[in-house]
Amino acid sequence: MAVRGAEISRPGGEGDTHRTPEHGLPRASLAPTLALTLLLALGAFALAMAAVTAVTEPKSLGALGSENQRAESALYLGTFLILLPTALWFVPRLADRIAAGPNGGGLPLLTWLLSLLLIVLTVFARVSSHLPWDDGVPTVGVLGFVFTAVAALALRRAAADERWDALLARRDRGPAFATGAALLLLGIPFCFLALSSLSAAPVATGAVLAAAAVALYGRRRLTSLSGRLGLAADLVILVVVCLVIPDVVIFRPGDPSNTFIDQYKIGIIQFHQDFILGPAHEVVSGGSVLVDTASQYGVGPVYLLAGWFGLTKEGYGTYGFLDGILYSLFFGAGYLIMRMAGVSRLLAGTTLGVAVVTLILNLTYPIGGLPQQGPLRFGLPMALLLFTVLGSARPRLFRATRIAGYVVIGISAVWAIEAFSYTVVTFAGIVAFEAGEIQRPERLRWVLRRAGAALLACLAVHALLVVFTLIRAGELPHWNQYLAFLNAFLFKGLGDLTYDFSTWSGGFAVGAVYFASAAALVLVVRRHRTVVEADRTAFLALAGMSAFGAVLFSYFVDRSSDGILPAVCFPALLLGAMWLAVLMRTPGVSSGVVRGSLAAGLLTAVLVVGAAWSSVDDRLPDTFLAQAMPGGDSLRDSLHRLWNPPALNQASPAGEALVNEYFSGQKRIPIITVPDVQTEILLRTGHTDQFRLTDAWEDSFVADQRLPGVEKGVSELAPGDLMLVDQGALKAFKTLENTTGLKSILEVAGVGALAPLQSVALRDIGKRFTLEPVKRRPGGMTIVRLVGKRAATGSPG
Repeated sequence: MAVRGAEISRPGGEGDTHRTPEHGLPRASLAPTLALTLLLALGAFALAMAAVTAVTEPKSLGALGSENQRAESALYLGTFLILLPTALWFVPRLADRIAAGPNGGGLPLLTWLLSLLLIVLTVFARVSSHLPWDDGVPTVGVLGFVFTAVAALALRRAAADERWDALLARRDRGPAFATGAALLLLGIPFCFLALSSLSAAPVATGAVLAAAAVALYGRRRLTSLSGRLGLAADLVILVVVCLVIPDVVIFRPGDPSNTFIDQYKIGIIQFHQDFILGPAHEVVSGGSVLVDTASQYGVGPVYLLAGWFGLTKEGYGTYGFLDGILYSLFFGAGYLIMRMAGVSRLLAGTTLGVAVVTLILNLTYPIGGLPQQGPLRFGLPMALLLFTVLGSARPRLFRATRIAGYVVIGISAVWAIEAFSYTVVTFAGIVAFEAGEIQRPERLRWVLRRAGAALLACLAVHALLVVFTLIRAGELPHWNQYLAFLNAFLFKGLGDLTYDFSTWSGGFAVGAVYFASAAALVLVVRRHRTVVEADRTAFLALAGMSAFGAVLFSYFVDRSSDGILPAVCFPALLLGAMWLAVLMRTPGVSSGVVRGSLAAGLLTAVLVVGAAWSSVDDRLPDTFLAQAMPGGDSLRDSLHRLWNPPALNQASPAGEALVNEYFSGQKRIPIITVPDVQTEILLRTGHTDQFRLTDAWEDSFVADQRLPGVEKGVSELAPGDLMLVDQGALKAFKTLENTTGLKSILEVAGVGALAPLQSVALRDIGKRFTLEPVKRRPGGMTIVRLVGKRAATGSPG
């Protein structure tokens, strides 16, 4: 069946090739070409993985095991920057050569045979965990070599000028082998999931529903809501999802039922939130980012959080609620993109439901817990995609959405380096797709105009930041304060705490989705341009989402912990739904191909939901929607607790009471305690630190930048001033007098006690003062008076 001059062939049928209108030569059809591209790329990846890991030395992390980040980064970059373009250049040409030769009729059969071989070898590698040679990288490398060698010999024979009678004689069996490959392919998800993690009830229920959906596809037509009813249905789905995402509990400090793990997680949440809450508190108190404070999370997130605190109240709970709102907007944007890209309401709603169960309710830490894994850090590319797709779907809004897209790019330039990088790559994917629609003589000029407009937007937002900072702080922003964090993470070893991919990590499957989506997009654009033109908005969304997913995946490559994987999976789910929708409505695609794709997608969804289901009972009652429902916990009480949470650290209330008693009316106060306790005390009392430390650990990552503030704070102290310290600070004070240099100070302070810059402050204080106890609270929190050494009469108690 032809689609505007371009034939989309059925696997194994008579139409396994088509002729290009330009020169009338046979060209391989899309399905075997794409399959061969992915098959050979997977084989090459297995070989590369074995080779790279063999020549790189893992780095020991002590009790945490080891990591081989160099190998992981090299494989990631090599896969998307070298392997992908190489495969897209070489394999289609090879497929076309076979199609144009005497063995062209056997190309589909050969493709399915090679698919069967790779699937069998993959399953064999997985079950090798129960065999003497194990299922590690060497085994995968050997099996990759076997597949690549067999594939190379078979394809060379098929590309020869002589007929391959043994292949051609069995060409009619192509559909049978295709069916066999599809059935075996359904077993691949089991390679990346532990059977013990599956919950029987949701898997069984989901399997029945999936089987019914596949069986009924094409036989029953669902009534489609349109007009106001359709809009109302979309709004209901969006509202439900936006309400089920925010967690209104997050943590329960002081709860008698808390286990050691619960308390440990609260400590981890506080530690990570302090990295952004501390700088935001400085801004709320009148400071400016890149002048009075800086954060590894960049500039935009700190100002956004400070603005939010201006509307609500400073604290861990209110930050967590903002994070829930941002997640809701992020997922809501994904739903709108799917709908505008032509995904049916049923499929889009199902996809979003799967996403909520697997990527929200299944997180190790609740929504609102960790700032480094959510939309606060990675959300801007989704905003760019939303505006881009909206402009394509609604041409009358094109100009406004194009401007809005440039604004997003400009904001990303001052938001954070990760946000800027991810937004630029997403923008590049969109521009690359759009450039294909421009005639070749004008294409380069058009791309340069788009890039120039984006650069202008970035410069404009930077200029606004300069003006804003000048007005607010009276000086220019010092970008070296933020660049120092990049230097510390990239070149000074701060980013070395990473992990290796776990054996058969689901990350391999997610990375393969982004690779396959990019490859399929390029091949469809090149070989079936009229299909793309007929469904432009969907393919534009696929281009941007593929780029976003591929670059977002770098975050998992960098950290590699299985608990981080959900943070990079949402684009993969959206891509799956959009590709399936494209298959369903593209003329010429057989119902068997659609049913097979639908079955594969639904089975994968059932399995991942089944693996995540065990966490639903624990997390769902804590969501905004569950507590707002009749019979749920009191939503008002939960929101009040978020706005006014008890102290996360049990040592904080004593320090808070002392601060309120001795430092009333004083903005900056001398305080040196365990960093997390110090930040919490300052947040709860509204004071700022005398030594300009917004979060002592984060500031110590870039000690050279923050040291002048510490020295200034110490120089402003005078005899008789009071200072709040804890027992650890008093002990450190006694040992720091004769230490010099940050390295020596770090050895004295020790990880988990004082941060290096706090120890610097104590050392410098000790050069001028002794400490005289004034009031001590149970737990070690103590108010001390600074006594000039010449007037000293004793030593600190």
